[in-house]
Amino acid sequence: MEKFEMDEDSYIKSCLTNSEAPIKREFLDFSYEKERNEVKLDNNNNCEKLLGTENNMNTESESRKRSRGMFKSSERNMNTGYISWYGMNGHICNNIATIGECNLDSGLNCNKNHDLSGYIEMKKKEMDHKILTNEYENVYVKNYLNKKCPIFEKYGVCYLGLNCEFALNSHFDESNMLNINSNGEKVTSEMLNDFYRKFELNRTGIKIKSNVRKKLIEYPKTEEFFNISTSKSASSLINSGEKRSVNKKNKSQKKLINPLLPSLNTENEKAKEQESDILDDVNLKIEKSFLDKHSHIHCTEKMKISANKNKMFNNKLILAPLTTVGNLPFRRLCTKYGADITVSEMVLCNEILAGKPSELALLKRSPDEKCFGIQLACGNKNTLIKTGEFISNNYEFDFIDINAACPVKSLHEKGGGSVLIDREEELELMIKGLKYVIPKDKLVTVKLRMSHSGSPINKSLYKDNFTEECENWSLIYKHMKAHKIMGILCDSGVDGITIHGRTSFQRYTKEADWDYIKYCSLLCSKQYYKHNSNYFNATVGVCPSIIGCGDVLTYNDYQRHIQNDLVDSVMIGRGALLKPWIFTEIKENRNWDISSNERLDILKQFVDFGLEHWGSDKRGVALTRRFLLEFLSFYHRYIPIGILEQSINSQSFNWRIPKYIGRNDLETLLSSQKVEDWIKISEMLLGKVPSEFVFIPKHKANSY
Repeated sequence: MEKFEMDEDSYIKSCLTNSEAPIKREFLDFSYEKERNEVKLDNNNNCEKLLGTENNMNTESESRKRSRGMFKSSERNMNTGYISWYGMNGHICNNIATIGECNLDSGLNCNKNHDLSGYIEMKKKEMDHKILTNEYENVYVKNYLNKKCPIFEKYGVCYLGLNCEFALNSHFDESNMLNINSNGEKVTSEMLNDFYRKFELNRTGIKIKSNVRKKLIEYPKTEEFFNISTSKSASSLINSGEKRSVNKKNKSQKKLINPLLPSLNTENEKAKEQESDILDDVNLKIEKSFLDKHSHIHCTEKMKISANKNKMFNNKLILAPLTTVGNLPFRRLCTKYGADITVSEMVLCNEILAGKPSELALLKRSPDEKCFGIQLACGNKNTLIKTGEFISNNYEFDFIDINAACPVKSLHEKGGGSVLIDREEELELMIKGLKYVIPKDKLVTVKLRMSHSGSPINKSLYKDNFTEECENWSLIYKHMKAHKIMGILCDSGVDGITIHGRTSFQRYTKEADWDYIKYCSLLCSKQYYKHNSNYFNATVGVCPSIIGCGDVLTYNDYQRHIQNDLVDSVMIGRGALLKPWIFTEIKENRNWDISSNERLDILKQFVDFGLEHWGSDKRGVALTRRFLLEFLSFYHRYIPIGILEQSINSQSFNWRIPKYIGRNDLETLLSSQKVEDWIKISEMLLGKVPSEFVFIPKHKANSY
């Protein structure tokens, strides 16, 4: 039956059965049904179209390679090629551009351009070339060309001077050839120094960069920690508990038989041959016995039990660490819309200790980020703890998060990411080491997945004995790993545990398993350890905050997890990429049918934040454009509430989105899956792209 012939209920049911968004039929664009199947090929071939290489890349074998992503890495280098060019060309001497004089020039040692008049003429000619032929889009481009410098507007001075793309409209006095401040005074070195003190936090000084690269930094606390840990139990550094053995078949397992279960029937002497199998079953039964007894614990009751919990994460809205797209401008955007806690992009410890500038830049923090964490990724405890000590001595942060959830293979090969779930002893020492080297008022958290290996649980196989009250969960989840190391993590003194309800193998497919997150939370509660302290050999009273993560896209999702899944707070990742206003929705308990103009305003805010962060010169504009396009590769997947069927008030991550026509032209453009249309949006906000511009998104739009 055709979609238009169905009644509303049948149409919605058909869409949901086929994992397709139930968009109101009057908005569907049936003339573009074929286009939906061609989008993937269109995006893959975008680079060759822009570069005019059809003749060289038309073979069937190369098309197959492109569809598998074999050219993606080399093509993505083109994204940054023109940015690097701008970094070396097209600038006037920075000293001349900002303060009007160059100390090196007196000795004829400066090889930069000092011709102010010639540079101004060149800038004016460039502005004429940025005008587009499309009159509709030109309205936005002309607004961009008349735009005031966002750095100057906020701080009263621009550190880029004439190199700023908006200098002639804002802060450059052409009659006197001077870079001026908001009071009309000539900018001086003292003014710039004062500006940097107000600007972004965690800027790495030249001396620190040099010392790190030259291996001149010392790590006394790290050395002290390992010296003590070799002579004593490492756990004595954090708490009075004894170091727990990681061996799963040690004698402590045999002691588990007595606490909660009657003695086993040992009349049959043949049980000795099956002892290990019996003990495994006993452990599961002990776990089940307790959970059956305490599965009614409500979130508020759990919070009362866990009186020693740190309150930093309690009922807070946390923006997840997001590689590439979780940059500082995006975090500022989410903070503006209500995010309470933000986390840096994943930082590689080896690169930090090598002094790599691009990695050190990830540590920057906006003053708008009131509670800020830094996520570290590493497979070596020594390197990670050294990085923690280096960061604590030179940067401002509120907590450090250990990445034990990343599904990327290159990190696994180095022992990091989700592999750490299977390296319990290494992870335990990482936590204890960080707790030792950072200040006492700073926290340590860890982010986990359900398991490093293995497929997600197919609950349909357990539909006859699966209940929401935790019955049989110990059997159903016996092949998962995160719940088995809850005791180790609590014993290590970790302050918070974030659990993503997927396995590493699963990456981001299918739905997150919040029942498993609830299960881990129960295992981690103080009351559980009070009854089972021998089982985990954990310190009674230690109960870290449990943070749930996965598939939160509406305020209803948030409320359901907080009320039913025993988590202290919720971390939001992809939901914020689709709709950064999700934090506002949660705080105001409403679904926001946001208009296309409001969505465009959000992009404008991102652009302003990007120009502040990356700079308002040519290179900064190019970087802002690149990360705007990365943002748009997620942002376009949002489906406006007003075009969904009335009984459906929000979308799902796993829906396929049919081609639809929005309520106006701008809404249609914002929903486009074409890279060309994303570039068109960037031109509306940042002017015409250079002729050599190419963009290949880092993340596929349908596999985020």
